[in-house]
Order: sequence, then structure tokens, then C-alpha cells
Amino acid sequence: MAVIKAAKGGASLGKAMDYVERKAEITSGKDCPDEKEKALEQRETTKEVHNKTEGRQYQHYIQSFEPGETNPKQAHEIGKEWAEKNFPEHEVYIATHTDKDHVHNHFIVNSVNHENGKKIQTSKQDLERFKRENDRICEREGLSVPDRTKTPERSEVRAYDMNKYQTIAQGKSYVAETAINVRQSLENAKSKDEFLQSMNERGYKVEWQEHKKHITFTDREGHKVRAANLEKTFSDPSLGKDGINQRLEQNREQSRGLKIERKPEMPEIKMKTAEEIKREAAQLGRGEAQMGRDISDTLTGEKQRREAAQRELERKRQEQEKTKHRQLKKEEPEHERGGRG
Repeated sequence: MAVIKAAKGGASLGKAMDYVERKAEITSGKDCPDEKEKALEQRETTKEVHNKTEGRQYQHYIQSFEPGETNPKQAHEIGKEWAEKNFPEHEVYIATHTDKDHVHNHFIVNSVNHENGKKIQTSKQDLERFKRENDRICEREGLSVPDRTKTPERSEVRAYDMNKYQTIAQGKSYVAETAINVRQSLENAKSKDEFLQSMNERGYKVEWQEHKKHITFTDREGHKVRAANLEKTFSDPSLGKDGINQRLEQNREQSRGLKIERKPEMPEIKMKTAEEIKREAAQLGRGEAQMGRDISDTLTGEKQRREAAQRELERKRQEQEKTKHRQLKKEEPEHERGGRG
């Protein structure tokens, strides 16, 4: 069974290629020379041509095979095909190692596309695609492949690092112990503080700062492991920083729900007799009828008041007109009144 994982790329490009070449039994280059120095020189030229010399210089992947299932030559050929399928326009330096009890390939992928000069961008979905392509090739070659349809249980760990997988299967890994303690602490913790207290009681020091990407656990023996490493090793998102925060939030929500159910504040209901219900209904009916009459009377009275006010305004207007007319008559000259007569 071959498994693929992405390795950390902390070293410089030159040091990374030195490391994988030094322990290699077979090396080759995809779109670059097989010799390390010439391959490195070509990669640097690619970056300079496209003016992409800054930032991330490479990506590093490891392909590990089941002990005794393949030989270095076959493993190297599988690695070359895998690199061709997944990085068609990137220079890849491939080194096959036999320094452990299982054969494994290292892939140093140039971060710059030698055709268009674009920087490589990969996501979790891309890594899953890389793993499926690995499974396809291995299955065709008669090698075993992991069952990716199964959800890993606590007692059935699936790790993409072969050494960790074998150690965990034997029950001797501090990584497995840390994962178990994290899961157990998450069962009841509802906040970051409660989780940290539970882990401290189990003998762990936890470095968790909101502005930092990683949570780091340190056991009594000084072994350190990051939450992100637990997430990858056990294929369990709940062991990563985001997953831990989500689980704490779920616990808080469940806790609030339980409190509501435990303390129902329902008012006491007194059952009424049929006679009481009829009497109240009759009173309600009379009350509604009277209310209707009151509203009707109120509306009628309002209408009558408006009509009376309009009549009074009209009377006053007419009176003013008459007064004005009489005043004008008095002010006319004497000869004008006589002439009209």
C-alpha cells in the first residue's frame, strides 16, 4: 500500500534537494536533468526568467510503500508517473530512498510553472486528487491501496506517514496518546479555558494563542505535537484547531439546550367546568355587543358634531357677508344713492 503526504518545506531549495539526493538509491528529473546540481540550476533559471525568485521556492511530497510490497525500481517508476500526472508543467526532482524498512519516494516540485511562470497553488482538494491518482497507479500495478470509503474510528487509525502508522498500530506512540487525551478532554469542555484545564490535569502543557495558526501539546516527557499533525495523522478534522473550536461551540449549544429542558417554567393550568365556560362566553358576547354599540354611538355622535360645526361656520360666513354689505351701503356718496333711485 502506498500513501501520499505533503511534507513541510522549511529548508531552502538547495538544502532540500541535498537531503533527498544524499540518501537516494535512484534519482531522476521530470522536465529537468537527473543530476541534482544541474536540476537545481535549471530551477533557478526558470524562476529568474519569469521574475519569480521570491516567496515559496518548492513543494515537497512523500510517497511511502508498504514494507516488502515493492522494490526501489518499481517504486521509482510509479513515482515518475505520479509526478507526470499531477505536475505536468513543473520541474520535479524525484529521489527513491531505502534507508528505512519501507521504500519511499521524495518529490521536490519547483514552485514556478516553467511554461507560463505562474506560482503553484494547491488546496486540500488537490491533495485528495493526488492521493486518488496514487491509488489508481498502485492498484493497476497490483499494490494494495487504502480504503478511502471508511471513516476511521479511534481504534482504527489511518495515517499517511508509514512510520507513524506502524508505531500507532503497536500502541506505543505519544502522538496516539495525545490524540486520545484531546478527544477525551473535548467530550465535556465547553470553553477554551475548560479544555486547557482538562489537558493540564492529564499532564499536558498547551500553547494556544488566537493570533497563531497552531495549537501545540507537550506531554510530561517533553514530547511536542501540533493539533494540525493530529488532524493529518488520524484523518480527523475535529483534532485540528478549527475542529477543536467547533466542538467546544457544539458543547456550549448542547449545554444551553439541556438547561432549557431541565427547567421548564410552565404556568399551572386550572381546569374550568362547562358551566363556567358558558357563563364567561355569555358575558363575553354581551360585552362585545355593548362595545359595538358604544363604537357606533361614538361614530354617530362624532358625525353629528362635525355637521353642526359645519352649519355654524356657514351661518357665521353668511352673517359676515351681510354685515359687509351693510357697511358698503353706508359708505356710498349721497348723489350715487340718489341717482340709482
